[in-house]
Amino acid sequence: MDWSNIINQIISVFSPSSGNTPISSPVEPKFDGIDLKLVRKISDKLSTEGEMYISGNFFCYTIELPKISVYGSNVCIPAGTYFLQKYLSPHWGFEVPLLQDVPGRSSIEIHPSNYALDPKTHHAYLLGCIALGNSEDTDVVYNSKDTFNKFMAAIDWSKPVRITISD
Repeated sequence: MDWSNIINQIISVFSPSSGNTPISSPVEPKFDGIDLKLVRKISDKLSTEGEMYISGNFFCYTIELPKISVYGSNVCIPAGTYFLQKYLSPHWGFEVPLLQDVPGRSSIEIHPSNYALDPKTHHAYLLGCIALGNSEDTDVVYNSKDTFNKFMAAIDWSKPVRITISD
């Protein structure tokens, strides 16, 4: 038997007409829930600005603390995928999404705020959390409370909710 016969036999094993299917890469299981995506766009000394998508559709703008190192750790949430759970925030007194299992962090919420840091005083309005707005300018999002309320209403909280954060 020569090499061409061997190759033809191998090819025939995996051809559609042979009834055999070629070995394929594993398929990620279908996620039966709500997919959010936060895409970070700009970071400066006062904020990190981005965009929030729900099921692939643009929903709003986001603002977070700047991407700076504080005592060796980045103050932004590390890029990755996290599940969200709605819970009653002791700080806000109403239900907000809480990111689950953020490495080295706790109590990371999505809540209303127009600023990450006050541009004049540098007072922190966000302590590692994410805020939403329907429009933006440098270091600010606008109409955060209304946008937050629309966001909460747009999510089917009876299903699992996950957010993928990318830089």
